[in-house]
Amino acid sequence: PYEFWLRYVVGLGTATDRNRELQPPQYGSLVHEVLDRFADSPALESADESILRDAVRRELTRTTAERFGDGVAAAVKVQLLQIRERLDAFAAWQASWRADGWRIEETETDFEERFELSGGRSIVVAGRIDRIDHHPGTGVRAVLDYKTADRSGKLESRHRGSAGWKDLQLIVYRLFLERRGKGHDLRIGYLNLSGEGTAIEPTWVELSPEEIEEGTRVLHETLEAIVLGRFEPVDAIPRGEFGGYLVLGREYPV
Repeated sequence: PYEFWLRYVVGLGTATDRNRELQPPQYGSLVHEVLDRFADSPALESADESILRDAVRRELTRTTAERFGDGVAAAVKVQLLQIRERLDAFAAWQASWRADGWRIEETETDFEERFELSGGRSIVVAGRIDRIDHHPGTGVRAVLDYKTADRSGKLESRHRGSAGWKDLQLIVYRLFLERRGKGHDLRIGYLNLSGEGTAIEPTWVELSPEEIEEGTRVLHETLEAIVLGRFEPVDAIPRGEFGGYLVLGREYPV
């Protein structure tokens, strides 16, 4: 609830003076759009790395032209070259993944799920799943959440730390797919197009039945707190980084 309060009640965002280059949300949004367009291209069924590489580069060029036209700042041009390198690594991974029998089933899937709470209250949670793949031979489905972090380390602990749950995104995805009858034989993880120059591999988040049950309980408790307006007081949160925000201990009226 506290992170929800920071973002949507207080309205905190990222402060930066880097106004001539793509900020992380813009950078990630561009990569997401390119990959979504790739999924609609004829190259989708290919396992040929060169065909896939040409396809993602073509979509990058098209998307860049639509977003920026001819007025691309020098710093952005450098970032676009970096994105192309990341997409080349994605093409190599996609070729191997497709050769193993995996097929893209859905991309950029929007959803709205209503959760019933105590006292007859309810809340709708809306979101978007980057990619859902299916393996016809095994029946397994894979949910992949695209990331563009410079490094892939610690992604497996992004959702849960030593103090408990800190990101319920994967729990929401799982519940959504279960309600659609697609929760059986399900793998969920992150596909990070990092800037490390190394081969791309998914980071799978393996949750035990007990962890899934706990995560579902925490999700409902969090939704209850949001609906009731029960947010942890600022002075109860130690200084430091929390959910991507730098907590300085300043009080904000609710």
